[in-house]
Amino acid sequence: MVLAPYGRSMDVGEAATRAARNSVRVFIVLDRRSVLVAIAAVIAIQVVVVQDSAVYRIYPFLVVHALLLTLAARVLDRGSLSVALALVAASNWAVAVAVVWMMPWMLGVMVLTVVMPLVLATPYVRDRELGAFLALGSLALAAIGAIGVAHAGRGIFTDIDGGVKLAVVVAGLVGHSIPLGLLVRQSNQSFRRAAEDAVRLQRQMEESRRRIVGAADAERGRIERDLHDGAQQHLVAVGLTLRRLATHRRKGARIDAGDLDAVVGEVDAAMAELRDLAHGLYPPLLEMRGLPAAVTAVARRHTGEVRVDVETTARFDRQVESAVYFCCTESLQNITKHAPDASAHVVIRHEQRTGLVLTVADDGPGFAPEKAADGRGLVNMADRVGSVGGTLEVASADGVGTTVRAVFPAAAPRERTVEVAS
Repeated sequence: MVLAPYGRSMDVGEAATRAARNSVRVFIVLDRRSVLVAIAAVIAIQVVVVQDSAVYRIYPFLVVHALLLTLAARVLDRGSLSVALALVAASNWAVAVAVVWMMPWMLGVMVLTVVMPLVLATPYVRDRELGAFLALGSLALAAIGAIGVAHAGRGIFTDIDGGVKLAVVVAGLVGHSIPLGLLVRQSNQSFRRAAEDAVRLQRQMEESRRRIVGAADAERGRIERDLHDGAQQHLVAVGLTLRRLATHRRKGARIDAGDLDAVVGEVDAAMAELRDLAHGLYPPLLEMRGLPAAVTAVARRHTGEVRVDVETTARFDRQVESAVYFCCTESLQNITKHAPDASAHVVIRHEQRTGLVLTVADDGPGFAPEKAADGRGLVNMADRVGSVGGTLEVASADGVGTTVRAVFPAAAPRERTVEVAS
């Protein structure tokens, strides 16, 4: 189970990349098939309609086109989407220029040959790369337009019947309409999915805000109750005792040392209550010494065996450190509640590409994640982690333990570091 910010259930960026590769792969397959059809059509025209040895000049371009498309497919399989798109575009544009040079009357069909890679690349290429694609595509269109006008009436197959030429052009347009229609449909589906994701994310954000507001109200109520039932009662007792002692003193009575000890005890109790209350708001140890000391202290309070590995001494943004600390605390509390005999392993590391990563793993009995997806503890952790741009992943199954992984990709170390707690 993956709990991403505001409850999103998947890595949208990864899913979009996978969809883009599939779309480009389908286009490459169709483009290679169209090359085979084109070769067969040229052979048929040469054999049936007109015998012209000059037609052999077009075969090398079609063969190179097929080879470049095959190379693009292999590059795509290795993960380089932009390079694959560049190969597809360059191959189609080169063929378009060559075909218009040899058969100017194919200009209309070759315009689609130039345009299709642009339509293919637009949803998946951004910023400067998209600008380069559009600029080079415009140059290719200008080139075939100039060649078509300058070479009108020249080239090969100039003596064939106009009806045959028309039939070839119509067949080419129909053949190009299939992949072009596919690209338009895929673009429409991509935009529709993006709109649906945006609506779903907006709803999840609103739900998260409502939960955060509700949690804040509940927390304020808890603080009021804790102050009233704890520190306030001790301070009231201190005040009453001091008033009584002051009255005795004004009457000339002797102040008993036991009464003073009682006052000191009440003050100590009030201070302890306030420390506990402050601990629930923001741990002073985390503020002063950072994650290594604070997480180690939490582990020591845990009832079971906990091994802590903090592989970074850097300090991070206060909100990020707080999210890591409370996520770790909540995870260990869940272990205490559901698997008190289990041992746990807490790891905190900062990775250059991934960011700050917290992992809490236990060897307890585990659980079925889908049954606990709406659990208050998991939702609170997901909200806290998501509020600072992180993602929360919970992996578990019956009998194999549980692993909680919080990733904060935007977390950047500050200059000041801390000593790792022993």
